[in-house]
Amino acid sequence: MPTIDEHRSLLSSKLKEMAEDGISPKGDEAVAEFDPPLKKRPSESEWEQQTDSFKQTREKETIVKENPTQSQEKGMTMEEYRSCFFQPSRNRQHRSVGLSVDTLDILRNILHDLDERTPISSYIDRILREHLRKHQDLLNNACTKQRRKTTIQL
Repeated sequence: MPTIDEHRSLLSSKLKEMAEDGISPKGDEAVAEFDPPLKKRPSESEWEQQTDSFKQTREKETIVKENPTQSQEKGMTMEEYRSCFFQPSRNRQHRSVGLSVDTLDILRNILHDLDERTPISSYIDRILREHLRKHQDLLNNACTKQRRKTTIQL
């Protein structure tokens, strides 16, 4: 592992190199230290496995889309939905979670279009808690078979 001085000298030489429009007398040797290693291309068998798993995932999504959602089955009204999901969370212990930009935009648009004042973190928290409540038995049974006795305790 390079020392701080070595790292600084590498950075300063790289800055000089960039100032000279990337013309380097060293060649590609110095670049290898800064760039991450290239990923190897998957073999044919790995590629087929990824393709098969992708097809299975798409088939499951299609099946899920064909089944009516629980809110449609129950006939949940908008007022019931608001009382369930659009309540601010009183929990002050939050952690960061990664979320795709598309999903985040959809959730923001829902809150904006319905003119809700609920923080997006509370909305996401309530959606996830409702999902966990709904599938609590299934998840606990699967986790019991794997490792723990009871994973979800709501």
